[in-house]
Amino acid sequence: MDQKKIHNLKLIYGIALTFIGLTIFLSALLMGSAIKNHEDVARVINLSGRQRMLSQRITKGVLALAYTKDPKEQKHQLEVLSKSLYDLKAVHLGLQHGDPKLGLPSRDNTLQVKELFVAVEPYHAKIVQALATLLEKSKRETLDHGLLQRTVDVMFANEPAFLSIMEKITFRFDEDAKRRIKLLSHLQNSILAVDLLILFLVFLFIFRPTLKNLEISVGLLRDSEERLRAITDTAGDAIMIMDPQGAISYWNPAAEQMLGYRSEEVMGKNLHELLVPQRYHAEYQAALPNFFHTGSGDAVGKIRSLFAIRKDGQEIAVSHSLSAFLLNGEWHSVGILRDITESLQQQESLKNSEENVRLLLNSAAEAICGIDLDGNSTFANPSFLKMLGYTDLVQVIGKNVHQLTHHSYPDGTPFPVENCCLHRAIHDGLQIHLDSETLWRSDGSCFPVEIWTHPQITNDRLVGAVMTFVDITERRKMEATLQQMAHYDILTGLPNRALFSDRVQQALAEAKRDRKCLAIMFIDLDKFKPVNDNYGHAVGDLLLKEVANRIKLPIRESDTVARIGGDEFVVLLKNIKDGQDAVVVAEKIRASLNMPFVLNTLSLGISSSIGISVFPEHGPDEVTLCKNADTAMYQAKVSGRDAVRLFA
Repeated sequence: MDQKKIHNLKLIYGIALTFIGLTIFLSALLMGSAIKNHEDVARVINLSGRQRMLSQRITKGVLALAYTKDPKEQKHQLEVLSKSLYDLKAVHLGLQHGDPKLGLPSRDNTLQVKELFVAVEPYHAKIVQALATLLEKSKRETLDHGLLQRTVDVMFANEPAFLSIMEKITFRFDEDAKRRIKLLSHLQNSILAVDLLILFLVFLFIFRPTLKNLEISVGLLRDSEERLRAITDTAGDAIMIMDPQGAISYWNPAAEQMLGYRSEEVMGKNLHELLVPQRYHAEYQAALPNFFHTGSGDAVGKIRSLFAIRKDGQEIAVSHSLSAFLLNGEWHSVGILRDITESLQQQESLKNSEENVRLLLNSAAEAICGIDLDGNSTFANPSFLKMLGYTDLVQVIGKNVHQLTHHSYPDGTPFPVENCCLHRAIHDGLQIHLDSETLWRSDGSCFPVEIWTHPQITNDRLVGAVMTFVDITERRKMEATLQQMAHYDILTGLPNRALFSDRVQQALAEAKRDRKCLAIMFIDLDKFKPVNDNYGHAVGDLLLKEVANRIKLPIRESDTVARIGGDEFVVLLKNIKDGQDAVVVAEKIRASLNMPFVLNTLSLGISSSIGISVFPEHGPDEVTLCKNADTAMYQAKVSGRDAVRLFA
């Protein structure tokens, strides 16, 4: 080759390298611009998406503030809310106008993005204003729970729309980024195509293709081997390579740690004889011929669970995947093992835990059911079915619990779900306890219950609630019995002294207000003691019951007859004209008690002494009136008994 050709070759080579350098430099600039644009847009998209996270964090913080009563926790939540509010406002302005501190460039947003920011502004302003007001007031005074509740209401009212529009803004930013990057990508691809063409011409006409290609191949092979070794040496799974005879040709550090053998101990040894339990050998030997010829088999390309033997003889559970590659006309295999002993133990523990929970639910006397956020039943225990009269879970699971059990008030009128505090508590994730509620059985009957609900949280997300209730029918009966015993005489069923006193107080208040008269009469039975002495207390009790019935006969429903002692009775007469009205009623009672009492086979005769006092003539209060009525009764006894006396 003469000097001119050499010179021309050098010139062409220099021009080619220069042009390649320029195009590479231009490509690098474009790549840098694309990367910078991508970074800016990624930051914009990240921060616009972060607005959603901040809004949700604020909502979670406000709810946490509402549920905690610990002052330290309240202070912490207020600090978190203050920081979140600052970030929310800063990012909101930065996305619209740019903010170097946040790494946000000044943007000339598209019309669609501007319109979206106009649309989101009212919701953003309401959220910011509500939270700012809460934080500002909390600095000056104690936490205002009313203001906190209003803040919660504002968050729930505006957050969905805010999040929806911010998602659209993020989508618009992403679309704009893709459009810009696509333009740069087209230009870069064009430059790359020119580079490749020139490079091809240079390689074709200047360099010796064979030598160059050989050098490149050797370099690539060396790099590939180094990368492969770096990957396998740092992998967490055991990786091993076997030749067609099953001898180990590669053993990575993870295999040493998992199986206990050093690499030099296993090289050239048969893997299956070394690691595989005897029970798997027959299957391996049967599959080996087909693998030698085709590189395929039942285990190739699949993940299987089996056991491997460590150096110390211990068996461990592993997941095993196998692949094949052709080398020098022979099929070699790559095996990857992962220790799943702990995973299996966790699965077993989970299974045992679920079984324990199932046994607990099935053995609980309380009715228990799960309710999702739509109010539908997700599970129910046998006590739930039994109390409500159902025989199969199919009748309950997936059904709306309110419509199934809580659809009506105790009087049978419809109970709208929007008025149900249980439904609201479940939807809002609140704990609630109601000690007097009514549920309805499948047969249409209802019964009183005491109810508890507890929120059900999965992965920090409210998914529903667990409702527990007990039948309090027997408790209600007991309470009614105790109420009856506290205010009524057990023998006669008449009001006792306490209830009589309460009614006297009410009647006095009404009489003073309406300027009416009332009377109190004390009734003591004459000749009652001989009945007890001669015939026993059982007959005496029968006599007292009959006396109570006769005293009630001339008495109006608005009046009261009470038993205050062994054979002592009192009567309250309301709204009378004067004392003579009371005397007329008393004479009727006296005459009635003078009639013979036929008790079983006995015929008994008694009489009564009755004393009367009248409000306001004989006293302004209960104590005075009762004392004077008792005095009048004593006067009736002294005068010979079987008489009525008006206090004088």
